[in-house]
Amino acid sequence: MSVEDFIEALEENHRFPGPYTLKVIGTNSEDLRVAVFAIVRDELRLQYEPRHEIKQTPSGRHQSLTLHLTARDAHQIASLYARLQTLEEVTMLM
Repeated sequence: MSVEDFIEALEENHRFPGPYTLKVIGTNSEDLRVAVFAIVRDELRLQYEPRHEIKQTPSGRHQSLTLHLTARDAHQIASLYARLQTLEEVTMLM
């Protein structure tokens, strides 16, 4: 899916500005958590970590970070996804 298609789908399915839930799945490491929160804080111009939950798989090899955000627009979410996809530790974004 192209960036333009992704933005169009976001605009069709979400109301902006408004709440947006993002799930990041990746390796179970402090490095992943630190990197994800740094990107989110930078992209959303936050001074704090957003409301979130962290769950580990039973094996302890992976974790999911569910982030509850307030997004300005679909372009901001697309930029956030693009930056998060560059993290080596990320397996999936939802």
